[in-house]
Parts: sequence; structure tokens; C-alpha cells
Amino acid sequence: NSTFVNSTSAVGHGGALFLSSSDVLIDQCSFSGNTAGADAHAGAIFLESAVTTGVISNTSMIGNTCDENGGAIYVEGHQLSVTNCQLDSNTSNNSRGGAIYFDTYSSAVGALSITNSNLSNNSSEDMGGAVFVRYDTLMVQGTTFRNNNSNTAGGAVAGQSGNSDQFINCTM
Repeated sequence: NSTFVNSTSAVGHGGALFLSSSDVLIDQCSFSGNTAGADAHAGAIFLESAVTTGVISNTSMIGNTCDENGGAIYVEGHQLSVTNCQLDSNTSNNSRGGAIYFDTYSSAVGALSITNSNLSNNSSEDMGGAVFVRYDTLMVQGTTFRNNNSNTAGGAVAGQSGNSDQFINCTM
């Protein structure tokens, strides 16, 4: 039940949170208007490679912005589950993943699952208006994507470099 509003990381990653612990649980929180500045990733939450399992549930992320990848969430870890969340009006100004950017930075298999969530009005300058996934597995169930925008490819979702994607009972 924590609220993070208008937090700023002027030159570093993670406007509100920068986490590198092995297991992360974020539940019933609100992230609004957070910013990661010049050449930085993750307007709200940056999960570093040391994170092996991340869970974000029952959480809203609205109006977060970053200069680079992941307007709301940036993950360079292995597993992330996003459940019953609202990601709305998040922006990646110069790169990918308006709401979520997920990458293990190798051919090691990671997995991003998004379940029963709403991703609306997110935007990125490059690929993946709402979500960008590289090298990893993406599983999306019961989720709505609405009015997301990318200036190059994947208005809602973009995947790159051999990932495996599944969309079940989704609205786009």
C-alpha cells in the first residue's frame, strides 16, 4: 500500500525504485508522475539483473516517463509477473517499451507474464508502444491493450531476437 508520486532520478535509472535484490514483490502500490532523466531507463521501477523473480500485482502505474527504455518498468532480469495492474500514459521518450521493457541481454531464457491487466495510452519513440521484449518469453492472458503508440513498430507489443510469444483471451 505504498504510493510513489513525482519522484525523479535526474541521471540514474528508476525514477521511483532501483532494485537489485534476488526476489521482488510489489503489491497494492501506486506509481504516478515519476521520471528517469537523461539517458536513463525506467520512469518508475528498474529491476537489475540480480533480480531472479519479480512480482508486481494490484498496482497502478500512471504517467511515468523516462528518456530511454521502459516508461514505467525496466527489467534486465529473468522472471517478471505483472498481474491485475493498470499501466496508463507511460512514455519512453527516445527508445522502446512505453510501459514495460524486458531483456535478459543474452540468449538466456527469461519470462514476462502479464495477466488480467490494462495497458492504455502508453507510447514509445521506437518499438513497443506498451511492451518491448527481447530474447525472452512473453505470455499475456486476459489483458487489454488500448490506444498504445510506437513511432516505428509494434503499437501495442514488439518482440525481437528469437523470443516466444503467447496471447490468450486478450483485447487489442
